[in-house]
Amino acid sequence: MNEKNPVTPLDPENGPAAKHQHFEIASEKANMTANTERALEAQGRELHELPISYCLGGFGLISPLITYINNDIGPSDNILWVSLAWLLLQAITYLIVGRLTDIFGRRWFFIIGSCIGLIGSIFGAVAQTVNQLIGSMVFLGISAGIMLCFFWASAEIVPMKYRYLANVGTYIFSIPTNPLAPKLAYWFQAETKVSAPVIGTLVAGAVGTALCILWELKLPFKDVDPFFPLHLFRNGRYMAVSWLTGFASCNYYAFVLLWPAAVTNIYTVEGNYLSTMFALPAMSFVFGQIAGGIVANFTGPKLPTIGFMIIATPLLGAAATNPLNMSMTMAFVITGCFTVGAADAIAITTTTFPIRSQEEIGTAGGLSGFIRLFVPTISVAVYSTVLANKLTTTLPARISKAVADTSFPNSSIPALISAFQGTSSFGEVPGITDQVIELGQQGFRSGYSDAIRIVFLTNLAFCGVAVILSFFVANNDASKDNFVAGHIHTKADEQALEQQEK
Repeated sequence: MNEKNPVTPLDPENGPAAKHQHFEIASEKANMTANTERALEAQGRELHELPISYCLGGFGLISPLITYINNDIGPSDNILWVSLAWLLLQAITYLIVGRLTDIFGRRWFFIIGSCIGLIGSIFGAVAQTVNQLIGSMVFLGISAGIMLCFFWASAEIVPMKYRYLANVGTYIFSIPTNPLAPKLAYWFQAETKVSAPVIGTLVAGAVGTALCILWELKLPFKDVDPFFPLHLFRNGRYMAVSWLTGFASCNYYAFVLLWPAAVTNIYTVEGNYLSTMFALPAMSFVFGQIAGGIVANFTGPKLPTIGFMIIATPLLGAAATNPLNMSMTMAFVITGCFTVGAADAIAITTTTFPIRSQEEIGTAGGLSGFIRLFVPTISVAVYSTVLANKLTTTLPARISKAVADTSFPNSSIPALISAFQGTSSFGEVPGITDQVIELGQQGFRSGYSDAIRIVFLTNLAFCGVAVILSFFVANNDASKDNFVAGHIHTKADEQALEQQEK
């Protein structure tokens, strides 16, 4: 299928008069109603071409295996950049693509993005070193930044009242891959303490963001429009729901980051059950996104968003009650991630509604998507730092207490901790015995439980902000329910439309 430009100037309030044969003006408010000729497209029944291309991503498939890959083709300290390259390129591309596709159309961006992803997958498959793998993730990150624009690309080709259901379809397509990406914990551990590289990176990012905003505000060229329309930053409803997506996503990243670490270091599970346990937060989040879109389709966004966030916050906080109790903690994590996923799905789709003109849906979607990645990046740095710093005190204290009744020397405690963490062998620990290993293992689990409890509680700060922002979410304008922002055209359709406009 071909399209000239999917965003046609048919906004009922801001665009010029519609000349397209697919719509007719139904009232003085110019509420656009889909013609029966385009019913299949308008109701979203031809959306299957879109989600297939971007939901089967490459990063989610290798993420659970990254430790093994590093051992196989490394080891290398640069393994951290496998995830960082993907995240950074995705965020940058996300920010740019929305604006560009508003100007030049969507079709070729998605096609080129798919091709870039294919190239990155091939490079990654034949990579013989970690550096080569990082190079492949550059391609995959760019591709992901294009493909993850799905939430507004699918939303604009259906009537506005069906946007939530349209995105539910895309979340269903993500089930095979998204729950397979749980092991972020091991990549954010390389630089977890407060050090010059960490502080420098955070400060540089903050300064760069501030300079970008200042440049947009004080653009020196009189006849040039800013890359991001400044009215988006003054749109309270849009900014509230955009930042809500960011803070809601923090909860997802917190538990995708922390839960695999808890499973590995606190619980005694292995084999297929281990991989299933790793996937629980992501899986629950995706199923929550599906449920949230369905609920919002019938109720509107405001009440379910508030309700889901109010339910999710105490559930996720309750996970800190006793991390040693696997069944109880798992129940809180599953239900908490499910409800916060529902709120996130409603919020990210709602960002496509309160904008001044639907002609700018790509620009607004790119900005909200960038915010959705920006806030979790900060939260991940916080979670990782808190966890690493707490482990330096909780592990020695718990292990020392556990082996206090043995003759094991305190000077060997650091070596024993390294052995439990897998960075050295037990044979290298002076004074080691089977009894010390057994008792020390219990102390190690208790110490890790103490540390991860603090991080679970830290996450409540981000939950609290999300709860506050949820009260600023507004219901959508019912008069625009049947308005369709853009259309998918065949070549014959384009030629017919061009003839009518002459």
